Amino acid sequence: MTLFLETRRLVLRRFTPDDAEARAALDGDPAVLRFITGDIATSRTGIEDDSPPAFLVSRRVTEKAGLRYVRTFVADWPVRIEGDEHGDVEHALTLQERQVRP
Repeated sequence: MTLFLETRRLVLRRFTPDDAEARAALDGDPAVLRFITGDIATSRTGIEDDSPPAFLVSRRVTEKAGLRYVRTFVADWPVRIEGDEHGDVEHALTLQERQVRP
């Protein structure tokens, strides 16, 4: 998790999919909504779509394995699978990087 700011009472970090419920509650509160979106509520789907997909959360795992993130892209594959709307992730591992790792 990338922290942007941390105090005794506040942790400022990127949203995760686990935050969708709390974000929906905040977005449904008129006292909060007027300062954020000018009284225009965001749909639950919009909130969930704004959360990073699972592959971004698991990026640290791939980096620890020695893979380097190259890009995320969306392609028109002949067969659709659930979740492909988030795109595909390309990783790279050069021979030099591999030789450094045990």
